[in-house]
Amino acid sequence: TAATALTMLWPASSPEAGPPPRFVLSPEVESIVGSALFFLLVFRTNQCYDRWWEGRKQWGLIINRTRDFARQCAAYVRSNPA
Repeated sequence: TAATALTMLWPASSPEAGPPPRFVLSPEVESIVGSALFFLLVFRTNQCYDRWWEGRKQWGLIINRTRDFARQCAAYVRSNPA
């Protein structure tokens, strides 16, 4: 969060810097930010799954077409005793 980033960037080694700033967030703000983050993560997960599923369908189509081609080649070679 922003509070963590500011705390880490605060020059603690300097004696005149004083104590690091303290940030207090209300529970309402935390719940709103948490809900927004939850929906963002769910949306991204669904997009990733959809892309994976589309790739799986395409890979299955390649495998099936390859099997069909091999089957046709085998039938052609067997039926043509040259």
